[in-house]
Amino acid sequence: MDVGPVSIINTTNNTAYASTNVGNYPWGVAVTPDGTKAYVANSVDNTISVIDTTNNTFYSSVNVENVPAAF
Repeated sequence: MDVGPVSIINTTNNTAYASTNVGNYPWGVAVTPDGTKAYVANSVDNTISVIDTTNNTFYSSVNVENVPAAF
């Protein structure tokens, strides 16, 4: 699987301060209400990557169908 980086943003000052790799062609993100996980749709891989926001690292990947593109 090819990977694409996503930037980790500091929402206080709107600056990127880190990145982590997810699936190919990341397109769309959603964050859990408690802020502990972010889900990134990878449209070419047909996967959803899960990012652990407590340490800003890739946690796992879930296979889906039909080119996920947004949340």
